[in-house]
Formats: sequence, structure tokens, C-alpha cells
Amino acid sequence: MELCIDFGGTEIKLAVIDGHRVLASGGIAVQGGPSDLAAAAVEARRLLEQTGAPEAVGIAVPGVVEPGTGRMLHANAKYDFLRDLDLSAWSLAEFGVPAAVENDARAALIGETSTGSAAGTRDAVLVTLGTGIGTAVLMGGMPLRGRTGHAGILGGHLTVDLDGPVCPCGNIGCGEALASTWALGASTGDDSSATPPEDGAAHAGGASTSSATQDQDSATQDQDSATQDQDSATQHQESPTQHQESPTQHQESPTQDRGSATRTNGSATQYQDSAIQDQDSATQDQDSATQPNDSATRDQGSATQAGRVTMAEVFAGEAHREIRERYLRVWGAVVTSLAHSYDPAVVILSGGILRAGDAVSAPIEAYVRAHLWPSLTPPRFVVPPEPELSVARGLSVLARAGHLHTATPQEEQ
Repeated sequence: MELCIDFGGTEIKLAVIDGHRVLASGGIAVQGGPSDLAAAAVEARRLLEQTGAPEAVGIAVPGVVEPGTGRMLHANAKYDFLRDLDLSAWSLAEFGVPAAVENDARAALIGETSTGSAAGTRDAVLVTLGTGIGTAVLMGGMPLRGRTGHAGILGGHLTVDLDGPVCPCGNIGCGEALASTWALGASTGDDSSATPPEDGAAHAGGASTSSATQDQDSATQDQDSATQDQDSATQHQESPTQHQESPTQHQESPTQDRGSATRTNGSATQYQDSAIQDQDSATQDQDSATQPNDSATRDQGSATQAGRVTMAEVFAGEAHREIRERYLRVWGAVVTSLAHSYDPAVVILSGGILRAGDAVSAPIEAYVRAHLWPSLTPPRFVVPPEPELSVARGLSVLARAGHLHTATPQEEQ
């Protein structure tokens, strides 16, 4: 029997699992301070009163976990108190059992490939689409972690557009900076909601937002010149990189409609992702490095300030078709790059926006098939029917394997 604790963006979720059965579950709101640890321990003991003492403990965190030590190397502001904390020792002190600690997206991937929608798969990629873009990779039955724990979980920060906005991670034109809930404000002209998330699963290992913001002026000049290139009445200073062509551009590239996407009237609000591997709650009080500065976009957006556009609305009708199609192409480009890099047999698509079903998954799969390297076998696409259990399932597998000093089911194969 395993106690599983998932430190999510807005909620700390807990479950006690015996094999494939969830015996008890609960959750508490995140306060963003050391008191969260004490509250999690209290909630865990409440559940354990119903089930008995755990044989093993698994903990998922939204950040980079150092291989071997289980310490979180990179933490967002909300979970800064967890940085370098020995959570395994904390578990031992609270519950009498040391914990297996893992990145939340990686735990979700292990859950889905062990007992979930892709059970038995030895080569898989998981992509969660929510406030940000989270990823994880399984190769030959082994979760990809790399030398410092960053491998496989930064897929949302693959460059999709060399002339795109500066991402808070420090990179330019990341898929997440172009197509995510926190980037929706820039797409609809609402600067106030174009705020990056605090979830480390999306920003694990990223640079500070202050350094990204320092480059804002030059980055947005590039975007201004691209979106206003045909507006002879608008005067602006061209960026030195205005006419450089991205080597990743394709005639169906997501960058082709950046102008039309940023000209779309409206404003954005955060779309709440309720999946257990959620990447939600964009609450940082900062100037986002991806906020557009051109007056034309602001003027067009101000015309419809009375209502705000949500991600659900983008995918619900035809009012925001340009944004929807652009987002789908960006996501398709990200998944294609992951397929080229890791050659998965299965791609697992998850996150709150997948509630839209085939309206999201089918176009992404079609894009990948159309742009995949010719000799690569196209992966199978799956959407977990119970995404809220993905992380807990993975933690159960990891905790049980650590307790018994055995391998995960894929590793055993």
C-alpha cells in the first residue's frame, strides 16, 4: 500500500493506493509556504487513519528532481521552500517510510505506461497541454532523466519560431510561449493575462523571468515589425533580426499566422486545468517577457475589453478560429520534434484542454503524420480517460519499486 502526494499548482493531491485500487484520496489548497508541508502531513494522516500505515511513499513535485538524491533543484516561487529540501527524509520523519521523489510529468508518464492508457509501452512521450506545456519521455522502458534530471521534461521549451517572443525560461520562440493558456493573452491582445505559470513542470530548469524581461524591448520590436510589416502607416524601429528567416519555417508553420493571431480582438483569462498533472495557477505578479508592446495590437484588443476569452472558448466555436488553428500547429510542431528526437511508439496527450476530445487530439496527430520524417513509424496517439489518476499511479509504481528494491514493470521487461 502506497501513500502518494502530488504537489500541484493550486492543490496538493493525496491518495492511498493498493495495487490498482485507490483506497482513499483527498486534497488541500496550496498556500505557497512551508505551512503546506505541515498541512499535507495532516491530510495524509487523516487518510491513513482509514487505510492503515503505508508500506511506501511517493512524492511528485513540479520541478527538476536531482537523480540519486530526490532533491528539487529548480523551484518556482510558490514552491521555493521545497528547493533542496530532502523530501525523502521528511517522509521518513512524518510517516516512518522514506519517499521516492519524482517530477510530476514524469510520474504521470510512468503511471500511464504502467497501468494506464499506454500500459506495457516501452517507448512513449507524454505531453500535457494546460497553462504551460509539460513533457516526459520513456525510452526502452526507462524514464529519461539525463545527467542532471532535466532530460525529457523541457519539451515545451523547444524552439518553434526563431523570431518569436522571449520566453521566461530564457529561450526564444518556445512552443509554450506561443501556444499555452498563459500565452493566450498575447494572442488575443490582453497584456494583463499574458503571465507565465509558476508550475515547474512547465518551467523546470528555466532562467529567471527578470533576465527574460530585460530583453523585452528588443524581442517585442521583432514581433512588432513582423505583425505590422504590411501597415505602411505605422512607423516603428525595425529589429536587427526582422528579416532573418527561421530555419524551422514551413509553409504550414505556426509562425505564418502570428500576425493574424495577435491581431485577433479580445483578451484572455486563465483556463483551469483539473488533471492531476496540472500546470495551472499563473499568479506571478510580473511583467511577462511575452507581452506584446505594439500599439496596434493593444488598440484592437481594447475594443473588446468587456469580455475575456478562455481556452475553452477558443476551442468551442468559430469565433477564435485563427488562434485555435495556430495553437494546434504549434502543438503539432512540438510533438513532431519530440517524435524526431525520441522515436516513441505512443504519444500520450493530456491536460485540461483535451476535454475537447478529437477537436484537439486529431489535428495534432494529423500534423505529426504530415511532417514526420519519412522512415519513422508514426506513433499511436492516446488520451488518458482518467488523467487525474496519472500521477498517483506513477507514484505508486515508483514507491513500490523503491520499497521492494525492484524495477518498474517496463524496466523488468
